Amino acid sequence: MDESDRLLDSSFAHQTEEIITQLPAKEERTTVMFSATYTNKVVGLVEQFLRNDHVKLTITRSLPPNLHQLFYWVVETAKYEWLKWVLNQIDLNNSKVVVFSNKKRTCDSVCFLKIIL
Repeated sequence: MDESDRLLDSSFAHQTEEIITQLPAKEERTTVMFSATYTNKVVGLVEQFLRNDHVKLTITRSLPPNLHQLFYWVVETAKYEWLKWVLNQIDLNNSKVVVFSNKKRTCDSVCFLKIIL
């Protein structure tokens, strides 16, 4: 499960629990969960759905030397213009870019934006 904390949101919690009840018992399955945030809700999910032999990995916050991270706070109405500006500053033929979004609709728009650049 990726973004395990998001699966606990009120919009997903019921569906997540319904799916998990259809799986074999936690002692008889392998479950992999990923979350950048380890909240009390995630801890509860771990205790409820994972075996006691689970492993928690902590990743350091350092970036590899050849990776550049940009972060901008932008008003909602200006997001695509800012993204176009940022992408135009980068040599896309010699660079790789990852744009993260929390909504499929936004991902679709970003893909379209890349096509028209």
